[in-house]
Amino acid sequence: MPSPVDVVYTPRFPIPDQIERNVDQTLELRVYLDGALVAPSACTVTLRNRNKVALVDGATATIASSYSTYVVTAATTADQSLGHGWRVEWACTISGQAYNFLNDASLVRSKLYPVVTDLDLFKRASALNPAGNTPITSLSNYQDFLSEAWTEIFNRLLGDGRWPNEIVTPSSLRMVHIYLTLAIIFEDLSTRLNEAYELRADGYRIEYERAWGNLNYLRDSDSDGMADDPDHRESAEPTTWLSSRGAQRWLR
Repeated sequence: MPSPVDVVYTPRFPIPDQIERNVDQTLELRVYLDGALVAPSACTVTLRNRNKVALVDGATATIASSYSTYVVTAATTADQSLGHGWRVEWACTISGQAYNFLNDASLVRSKLYPVVTDLDLFKRASALNPAGNTPITSLSNYQDFLSEAWTEIFNRLLGDGRWPNEIVTPSSLRMVHIYLTLAIIFEDLSTRLNEAYELRADGYRIEYERAWGNLNYLRDSDSDGMADDPDHRESAEPTTWLSSRGAQRWLR
């Protein structure tokens, strides 16, 4: 058995914390080891704004169901300037050892939410519908795949220098989200060694990249809640698609 100091715990932070100003917000820390949640015996939270000021300083977190939460009250952020560069610091004790887990954060006017559901997926791939005559999986819903695709999209936007919370036309991401979700689903199905699933996964990846290359949206860069220019959309950079001959054949 490894000693406590040799154990590497994994805090799960899929995306930066998006904290809405003047709204009660629940911050969450889930720590994993060997595929299972690990409950801290104690945990405190510090929230710093972009000027490094601690608006919450060492407050006690609630530990229940093996994970930690803390509610940032609306009053804590009510008079703060919107922007990025915030930080959430979790100081926890696990198996008698102290650990510090950090996540970046932003204070936003409003969060960006996805607009795609299972119903949208079924319009593109009806064989996924569990209510259909011959569904190709035993799943009752595809929320895990939708969530994973949304996380990938969110982080890709950040990586491209775009702030998701500045997008005021969430429907502009609809096709990007649909195709990426379908790609992930069929990539998972391709592990059954079915070539048809692999080809469909490749094809959906191509469509996802094409949709990303065509992405355009209205932007609110000054966080006033309205588009900077209703007649001007931000555009994605041109994209080059690389694919196997099989995937190209599937698209024809």
